[in-house]
Amino acid sequence: MTRLENGVTTRPNTDRKSLCNFQFPPPNIADRLEGYARFIFNRIAFSKHSPCAVVKNGRFLPRGDMTLVGLREHAEGESVLSVSLADKKTGHTKSACFTLDERYFVPAVGQGCRLLSTVEQEGLFGLIELCPYQAVRIWIFFPKPIPVAEALSQVRMLKKRSFLSKQGKIFPTESGDDSFLVLPPHPDPETGKWSLVLTLPEAEALLDGMPYDKPGPIWKDLVPPPEMNEEDDVDDTLMEYLSDSCSDGWSDLRKRSPHPELHKEEGSQETIAQGARERTSARSNLDRFEDEAPSEGIRRTQPIRPMSNLVPSVIGRLLDNSPMAIPTPSGVLNDVLNGGWSVGQVHLLVGPSGEGKSTFCGWTSDFSANNNIPVLYVSFQNTCQQLAMFALARTAQINSAQIVGRKWMDPNYEEAAVLSKSIIGAGRNYFRTGDHLQILDPEGPLETNRLEDAIRETRSLAQLSENDPILVIIDSIREVIPQRSTRSRNESGKQSIIPQAMMELKQIATRNQAAVITTLDVRSNNLNRLQWTHSSNVENESDYLLVTPFADVVLLLESRETRLVSQSTNDTQDRTEEHRLLDPLDHLLEESGHHPLLAKRIQEIRKSYPLLPEASSTYCRLAVLKNRAGRTETHPVFRYDRAFHDFDSIPLDNHKVLMEAIRSLGEEEDRDDAASGN
Repeated sequence: MTRLENGVTTRPNTDRKSLCNFQFPPPNIADRLEGYARFIFNRIAFSKHSPCAVVKNGRFLPRGDMTLVGLREHAEGESVLSVSLADKKTGHTKSACFTLDERYFVPAVGQGCRLLSTVEQEGLFGLIELCPYQAVRIWIFFPKPIPVAEALSQVRMLKKRSFLSKQGKIFPTESGDDSFLVLPPHPDPETGKWSLVLTLPEAEALLDGMPYDKPGPIWKDLVPPPEMNEEDDVDDTLMEYLSDSCSDGWSDLRKRSPHPELHKEEGSQETIAQGARERTSARSNLDRFEDEAPSEGIRRTQPIRPMSNLVPSVIGRLLDNSPMAIPTPSGVLNDVLNGGWSVGQVHLLVGPSGEGKSTFCGWTSDFSANNNIPVLYVSFQNTCQQLAMFALARTAQINSAQIVGRKWMDPNYEEAAVLSKSIIGAGRNYFRTGDHLQILDPEGPLETNRLEDAIRETRSLAQLSENDPILVIIDSIREVIPQRSTRSRNESGKQSIIPQAMMELKQIATRNQAAVITTLDVRSNNLNRLQWTHSSNVENESDYLLVTPFADVVLLLESRETRLVSQSTNDTQDRTEEHRLLDPLDHLLEESGHHPLLAKRIQEIRKSYPLLPEASSTYCRLAVLKNRAGRTETHPVFRYDRAFHDFDSIPLDNHKVLMEAIRSLGEEEDRDDAASGN
């Protein structure tokens, strides 16, 4: 809320209003105990291995693992409960808390909104907690438990993108030990006022001067339950117990305990799992709970956001010196892709089997690794040994058949010594490249969550900072499947898996600063680029049509000669041209209408980049079928040395050649007009 004073827009006097003078409404969580317990155990605490402590006189007195009884006492104000965010057994955490000391109301809420806005842009969920003792806590909740180090890295990245200048403190700590943090909400020991927990829309409304007198959120509706770990049924058991714990059950909780005296000694209280075993009818109640339609509170977890909220993080990313694209081996392709393989995007390489897609992936991965860009290569098409042999052939520029067949061991082969020396030299040269290249060849389909684990491991091995890019190559997308928790909700068959995997792959790319290249084999009777654009000749076009909407870039690799389809009515000419084969350079010329300037450039290319019989060379091109925020008129061309498993980039931009011709023609016409005018 703003007002005009002497023609100047100013904020009301809440700018200098102290947090301690804010009217904090009571939370009344004791009346919403079931929902509050769901929230705490879903988003903050583990049902086992979450150490807790009672706060007395500014000291933390450990009381063993978190229990429902202790949580109830905290809600009713009988004690102030704190918890360790890190699971003491696994070292994982479900959440992180960023604490800022801030005296005044408006800066406290404003900084919380900035960070929480960035949190939600990253697909996470968070809450702002205003504390009466002049502090603000921003809670960040992860979809599933993650290592503490990874959580801290994400929080630092979010803080950086939010342009928060204050350092603050992050929980859990670096060591992930039992450093306790008071549960939200909690009372101020001096004033007795409870902290106020807000969603982002509620905090923004409060910042705009709107009155706020709600006792606190409806905890049960605040967030949906997180994805459960299928190997751990403790959280599920807890949900069973809570589903059967109605309001009357809570009041009688201690009476049901086989050890009624345990409420005095929390350190030895019955665990959640033990208490749950007494409730045999809980499963039916949980089923009823899960069958209910999502509540309004759950829908609020993904609110609509004004575009202005994106500006700070976008500007911060643009001004950051870290690369936003990974260069390719082709200068022309770099121009088409605005610098290279874009970080956070998925690039789909399509074409028939045997066209050279795997070789292209190996070639570009070697280039990136040789330039110290970490690469994760996920290969379903070739084994690690095959990839290594192809890399040696590419480095030594020798026929891979000689390596596979170990030609140097043939006593009748005269060049055996030279070949052996070349392979050893290639191996030495490739050591440096191989240090930056991690290979993963799964034995079966790979779930996206396992893929993300491999990406994070690669980043960790390379000791990357949070904004450093990584190249991820997946050959091919058909073998990547959604993680089990999301796949179980969709039983519509195989076709639904591919687009779902692509969506998750794009999210993974965004979260991990990764540029992703993946391949898709598609059979076709005709490789004409215009027909591919409309998928009119693709035999199994269903997969192609399902995948391409989720890709940021779609490239068609053409490396084979195809027969010319003549439109002439002359029978003799038809018979003559029917047997004429066109390579990709010929197709490029055909699509330009046989422009003479382009024909001249292509003729020069054939002389400068001749086909090598010993390498079984062919010309090839990348037809750009889709390119978000980029060009599609230019088709980069290459020489493909099949036997060497190598590509050679050719400096030809067909679109620029045609534009230069048009510009020259226009200048010539202007000169003619000027001459005729004189």
